[in-house]
Amino acid sequence: MDIKVLKRQMRSNCHYLPKLVITCMGLSANETNSKLYKLYAWIIQFLVALYPMTCAHLMFSNMNNYNIVIAAIFNVVGGIASVFKTFVIKKNRRGLKKIFDDIEMLQVQKNIKGWGQVECYKMNKMMLAVIIIFYSFLFALYIGTMLARIIVKDPNKWIMPIIEFSLFDTTYSPNFEIAWFYHTVATLGCSSIYCFADFLIAGLIIDLTTQYTVLTETIKIQFKSTCSEKNKEPSYEDLKAFIGSVVSHHTSLIQLTTEVNSACADLLLITVMASLVTVSSAMYYATVVPMQSTAAVLSIFEMLAVITSMFVLSYFGTQLSTASQNVANACYELDFIGLDVRFQKSLLMIIMRCQRPAWLSVGGFTNLSIAVFTWMMRSTYSYFMILRKNQQVKDGTMQST
Repeated sequence: MDIKVLKRQMRSNCHYLPKLVITCMGLSANETNSKLYKLYAWIIQFLVALYPMTCAHLMFSNMNNYNIVIAAIFNVVGGIASVFKTFVIKKNRRGLKKIFDDIEMLQVQKNIKGWGQVECYKMNKMMLAVIIIFYSFLFALYIGTMLARIIVKDPNKWIMPIIEFSLFDTTYSPNFEIAWFYHTVATLGCSSIYCFADFLIAGLIIDLTTQYTVLTETIKIQFKSTCSEKNKEPSYEDLKAFIGSVVSHHTSLIQLTTEVNSACADLLLITVMASLVTVSSAMYYATVVPMQSTAAVLSIFEMLAVITSMFVLSYFGTQLSTASQNVANACYELDFIGLDVRFQKSLLMIIMRCQRPAWLSVGGFTNLSIAVFTWMMRSTYSYFMILRKNQQVKDGTMQST
């Protein structure tokens, strides 16, 4: 890939990097992919769909082991969420492609001054660092377990990268290597789709927020140009042209927000519901296994990854609402006193419309905001305590009241 093209994309929008990761997982928004890519995508999606089934088999094969059951539930829920996200992304492929094209078009046509490009570039560098850390950790885990397989001679001490495997005996070759390869590819696909689908939504939200900021700055500059010193009292035709430009730009952003909401509402609902189970299960599992073990480190890593992605979504969902309302503030701060009454009435209509903030919906139930993240964390802790109490009951440590 050309470095210049990558830098230009990183300055113009925030959805490019997660879209690239999602594309590498076989979920390209383009419909003109090669046959080789389609075959690759089919293999990845098949393994992703198979992963929660193998984890469910492990769970039902070890119903007497509470810790394995909880670990399996965590992976089953995460795997099912990845499968659902895959289905939703494939279903909304055309809509997402249109959204990507519309954002790039608005960036070229409306953001002539390059507002927000510095912040966008910094955000993309942070996202690139997250991607590097994410895959470095996973690859270190995969390579570490394979090196342990080569070094350790006792088959009973061989371990899988993520979770135990129960479909067949893995205490001898090549069964272990087959199971290891399957776990590596399947978990890589599931974790990438689960996390970076959320980062893709976050990137789209940031791009929408940037476009509302562009509209706010454009209103100030265009009005100042219309009411320049050479034309202290602009004609109604000039003011009407200014209003028409603002309304056209604002309407296009409202339509784009609606399209993003339509494409992402189901993904957000899957994320919130799956996060409740995955975070509470991972938190519990990390407390019952030795802290120095691979399982504990992996559980903490996965828990932090899910919490981080959910916080990023909630935070930028709130920022989108604030940016859309700032358009009304920009209109109100214009020096409209003494201008044509028809212009003032038109400006009032824009202000009234902007007082309804832009939100993304979580499956049509609630708006995406910091309040959703707070509710999720409270619920997660409640479920975690329920799991802990159930384990204490099984261990006979609960005292009768």
